[in-house]
Amino acid sequence: MRTNLSVMLIDSNILFRAALKALLSETTTPVHWDVSTLAQAKDITAAGGKPDVVLVEPVLHRGVLIDWKDLGTLRHHLPESRIMAFSDSISPGILKKVMQVGLDGYLVKDSTAAALHNSIVLSGMGERVFPGSVGAASGDTSPAPPAPEELASKSADPDHLSMRDVEVLHCLIHGSTNREIGRRFNMNESAVKVHLHNLMRKIGCTNRTQAAIWARSRGMIETMMMLNAR
Repeated sequence: MRTNLSVMLIDSNILFRAALKALLSETTTPVHWDVSTLAQAKDITAAGGKPDVVLVEPVLHRGVLIDWKDLGTLRHHLPESRIMAFSDSISPGILKKVMQVGLDGYLVKDSTAAALHNSIVLSGMGERVFPGSVGAASGDTSPAPPAPEELASKSADPDHLSMRDVEVLHCLIHGSTNREIGRRFNMNESAVKVHLHNLMRKIGCTNRTQAAIWARSRGMIETMMMLNAR
């Protein structure tokens, strides 16, 4: 499970690009490339630049929208990169275009640094990342998964988890399969599934990727390092 990810930011606002670059500089998701246009982004990729995650503002100066055909071309040139719209607010029209072009998420700028970092990490893990309100904007009435900002504030207290819970969460952070977890703790896969189900319910997550993000936000890696050092 990779959490060190290179980010490309495409936004016409120079001050915003500089601020976000500084904000993420001390995280595992730093901005390696920041440009103002899709043409500049294409030049970087043509020269061999391969960002793990691309954040692109779909609204240009004076409310003019980005050229979606050009964005689709960038999507084609970066098949292994995760590309997400990154805008001030959620627009049903932009959301529709995001879906049509095949982007991997839609983030809003009105979020905390921790939520943005978690969103980038989730995307890097292969998750499609959208705010919880996107379901309503798109007409989808199915329950939305927890948004990244919610994952960092789940009410479960790590101190109330068992040692085995902490160990299993550590395995999830490192991308272990049920079989690998079972082998490590001498459990059959059915028992692992039951344990994971109960663990997810304890921490308020719906899948192992969300659980891994939840655990990382609470310092589970550091906790296991301390325990292993004893």
